[in-house]
Amino acid sequence: MKKIQLLFLFLVMATGAFSQACVIDTNSFELFAPSSDVLPCVVRNAPYDITLQIFCPPTLGGISIDSIKVTSFPGLPVGLTKTTYPANGIVYPLGRMCINIAGTTTDTVGYYQILYNGTAYTQAGNAPFSYLRANVPGALPDYALTVIDSGAFCAHTDTVATGIKNISNAAMFSVYPNPSTGVFTFTLPEAQKLSGEINVSDITGRVVFTQKTEAAPFFQTTIDISRFAKGIYFVQYRTAEGVASKKITKE
Repeated sequence: MKKIQLLFLFLVMATGAFSQACVIDTNSFELFAPSSDVLPCVVRNAPYDITLQIFCPPTLGGISIDSIKVTSFPGLPVGLTKTTYPANGIVYPLGRMCINIAGTTTDTVGYYQILYNGTAYTQAGNAPFSYLRANVPGALPDYALTVIDSGAFCAHTDTVATGIKNISNAAMFSVYPNPSTGVFTFTLPEAQKLSGEINVSDITGRVVFTQKTEAAPFFQTTIDISRFAKGIYFVQYRTAEGVASKKITKE
């Protein structure tokens, strides 16, 4: 069951009809983007629109994944609705799912935990989300939206913005060589006005390297993950303006 816990590091999915506002980003290899702690707050009586995305790796913790299906997505503030693609709520290995949450709410100011439900189908057996919540504390990641009044401070974003920005991978950073033996150079090609954070994770979502960056006219660093296993890794760079990611291969 400990191995099964890894499976749920990237789960926030829903069912519903396809919408043009929910578009799969095939350049993203993040297991879950964006994380709950950076989502913009929902401003009462103002339009809200944000898209979430999940990437499903073929294995996690040594367990092969057959599929994951989400059956419901309760807990949204009144007036907000979700739309998913694929519409059947099923995602397969190496596949992606996106969820658009949009609408206008008049609901009470506060913290709304989203209790998504469903089942993971793996070679280790089927694991309903309800079972994991009851028997494996911490197996399912918390996911929530915060509703605020117009003009109020949003702790997540320092603003009352109603969207989140994904930074262009090409403009944000480069990694070279790729593939590599595990030692590669990370470069920010443009002057950075904000501090940031570099994270490298394996295909299970385990972070194997992390480093803070400061505002500077130029930044370059050498990253060494040579002691880790061969395979696919994901380099993520996050600032207050958004997040960008690239896939790298260790040979």
